[in-house]
Amino acid sequence: MIKKFKIELFVLVVLFLSIFISYNIDLGLYKYFSGFDNSLQQIYLKDFFVKITVLGESQWYFFLSILLMIFAFILDKGNFLIRLKKHKKVYFDIGLFLFVSLLVTGFLTQLLKHIVGRARPNYSSFDGSVGFDFLNFNSSFHSFPSGHVSTIFVVALVCAFFLSRLKYFFILFAFIVGFSRIVVGAHFFTDVIGGIIIAYIGFKLSKIFLEKYFPVSSLTHKYVFINNRIFLVLVFVVSGMIVFSVGPSLDIYLSSLFYFGDNQFLLQSYYDITIFFRKILLRAIIVYMLILPFVSMFLPIKQLFFNYNFKPKDIFFIWVFGLINIVLVVNLLLKSFWGRARPGEILQLGGKEDFTAWYEISDACSKNCSFVSGDAAVGFSVIVLYFLTNKVIFIWMSLVLGFSLGLIRILEGGHFVSDVLGALIVVYFLFYFQIKFLKNDKS
Repeated sequence: MIKKFKIELFVLVVLFLSIFISYNIDLGLYKYFSGFDNSLQQIYLKDFFVKITVLGESQWYFFLSILLMIFAFILDKGNFLIRLKKHKKVYFDIGLFLFVSLLVTGFLTQLLKHIVGRARPNYSSFDGSVGFDFLNFNSSFHSFPSGHVSTIFVVALVCAFFLSRLKYFFILFAFIVGFSRIVVGAHFFTDVIGGIIIAYIGFKLSKIFLEKYFPVSSLTHKYVFINNRIFLVLVFVVSGMIVFSVGPSLDIYLSSLFYFGDNQFLLQSYYDITIFFRKILLRAIIVYMLILPFVSMFLPIKQLFFNYNFKPKDIFFIWVFGLINIVLVVNLLLKSFWGRARPGEILQLGGKEDFTAWYEISDACSKNCSFVSGDAAVGFSVIVLYFLTNKVIFIWMSLVLGFSLGLIRILEGGHFVSDVLGALIVVYFLFYFQIKFLKNDKS
């Protein structure tokens, strides 16, 4: 058993010993972020980290794990959601694996916290002493390892196990949340590294336990729906929207990177690159989606759609639901009634209106508002061709075109990043459920 953890245990011991030898990195990072408020950009970025640190609290994930197991039980007993019912085992196993991993990792973390007794940064003297009080039950001396970090990393490892194609995204997400513990002054750098190592140990222990006592679990199987490309894209984007929901000041920070003062952003509407994307590419996408599929029924241009033969009902779907989604839902409903001011209109970036998070309905704007990005929505709408043809290249075209148009609008100060992500979610969900309804997919 010990052999399976020799690397993690070796690193943990070396890390622990390094605290006694030197902690210049710990002190340097703590002092740097203690004064991380010298500019508006730093203030908004620090505020983001202050808010995002809550994602390292374990109760959210314990609740989710229990919810997944209850959902699996309901599916097993009920006669509805037939398509999901066949995956009830994997829902249960994900919930069980997450629950056990959190439990084991939390136990190891708390055990080390009480044994090591390292003082938190705000209780450290910084006089050259390391600040340990072994076997201390005072939470002020529970700095090593970081509980928030061990929690978010074991969650990331469980997610990466089941969604292997997004493993680097989950690890990056965990690093951001983990780094927030340093920025807010709750932990030293070595506490964060210690939390990561404990998470790996807890994950491996849980996996060994479940593989031994639950031999038919999903830990040894692969499920198609977990590798579905649209599902993976939505997991990525919805995770991003969660970040902007918890720490909305990140929107201000990212937009401020392209703001030069006096209502001037990196790009202006009259720049050649802006004209190309907004006047030429945008219109070309509309023609490609609405006009050329119809023309391909009569002229030999099927190569433009990778030899797919469009049927009249396909053309009908593209026209009717494309116009409903882009014109009615995105432009008339969301952009007119959500009321979110654009980056160039908010007080923090030279405007006169209040900033609001993407999920807040506001009266800061009366028409053609910021949420969601209309240009990006047009680019993302190419996804309808994937739903009709099942050709994967249309997923990539949709992502490239949508994010390219969205980036131009961000650089112009016309939209926040969350406006672009919101456009993808709205467009993808609308087209997905519309085509399911049209195919009469009762599952």
